[in-house]
Amino acid sequence: MNDTLPHDLEAEMSALGAAMQSPTAAALVVESLTRGHFHRPSHQVVFEAIVSLVDQSITVNPLSVKAELERHKDGGALVDPLTLMDMVEIVPVVSDIGFNLRRLENQRLRRDLILSGARLAALGHQGDIDAEDLAEEARKIFDRVTGTTEKSTASTLSELISPFLDRLESEAPDIGVTTGWKDLDGLVTKLRPGQLVVLGARPGMGKSVFMVNMALHVAVRLGQPVLFASLEMSKDELLTRIVAHEAKVTLQNLQQRTLSDDDWRRVAKKTAELTAVDHLIIDDNSGTSIAHLRARLSSMRRTGEPAAIVFVDYLQLMSSGRRSESRQQEVSDLSRNLKLLAKDMDVPIVVGSQLNRDCEKRTDKRPLKSDLRESGSLEQDADIVVLLHRDDAYDRESPRAGEIDLIVDKHRQGATATITAAFQGHYSRIADMAGDGWSPSRGMS
Repeated sequence: MNDTLPHDLEAEMSALGAAMQSPTAAALVVESLTRGHFHRPSHQVVFEAIVSLVDQSITVNPLSVKAELERHKDGGALVDPLTLMDMVEIVPVVSDIGFNLRRLENQRLRRDLILSGARLAALGHQGDIDAEDLAEEARKIFDRVTGTTEKSTASTLSELISPFLDRLESEAPDIGVTTGWKDLDGLVTKLRPGQLVVLGARPGMGKSVFMVNMALHVAVRLGQPVLFASLEMSKDELLTRIVAHEAKVTLQNLQQRTLSDDDWRRVAKKTAELTAVDHLIIDDNSGTSIAHLRARLSSMRRTGEPAAIVFVDYLQLMSSGRRSESRQQEVSDLSRNLKLLAKDMDVPIVVGSQLNRDCEKRTDKRPLKSDLRESGSLEQDADIVVLLHRDDAYDRESPRAGEIDLIVDKHRQGATATITAAFQGHYSRIADMAGDGWSPSRGMS
């Protein structure tokens, strides 16, 4: 036993003594603590005896613990029976159990941090591990220390039925976030935790506009935390688009700083409102990886504001940080890992993706999900695929100038459809079209 490590023997004895006086305290000790919470080996042995008694539904008291220890001769040799009485006598008030449990967790965390430092140092000296794998191993060590390791995700069918019926009967709103476009929400209802949504388009078609609009809807209109990872545009470029969208001032006027008095009034009004939006997190790290996203999401969760949705603009600019046989394989790995990240962190992820040039070679230039660039696995991993198309991007004289098609080409939980919206690129805005909106009886593709 290394007595230089942080420990609190009084708290250890008090917790065990309380467990031997109260069934409620015994249950709390068994549910809240592990062997690792106890620094002294004899205290570890007593704790395991208490766990065994609780598991057998035997009342926990000094006599039953003594008998349990004697069943295991090695453990009995470690613990003097008088020590059990000392543990009971040291407890002034059994109701203080919660305070002692917190003291023990504090000391366990400190010990584990010190011990994990050596493991992290050894990991850092291993030169044959890719940066992505190195970050993942370090995260696992940290998760073990902080107690955030994954719990079992397995459930029996019988365990799932009752919560399912409760959700059907509940009047509470469904989990997830709306997109902000009436017709699109009529089709997909909400983007739900664990979903991967792929937004595909050719360059200049409106991917970033779509994602910025939706991020503002969730952060400003719904008031929920958002993480926006921008690998293409800087924070300043994104902020210009945000102000253009909110203030309805043209991007050109903002970029050239040729604002009229009316423009200034609208900009001043909206920027004053936007200063209160402290839960839209913009990260323009050009080296963003899966590990970087995971760390950022974990940080948001620890601060008490877990992200309601994540945007990644865009996939082909990401790097996995490891060697791959081809760029196609690397993008496939990124796609799969984004889906796993969405599930692990319980958050929907919207990722932009470039389309290849095949759609531009066709007479009908409307994109297909098979046009997703560099990876067929994107189509496979995605729960929803939305493709963007504008006729006027190819023909300025098109009668459909100013319109954008939101082509829902894959929808794992429902129908697909083509939804038409208004594209106001000068304001960095996509708006609902006037009319009755989408319904299942029309608009199908």
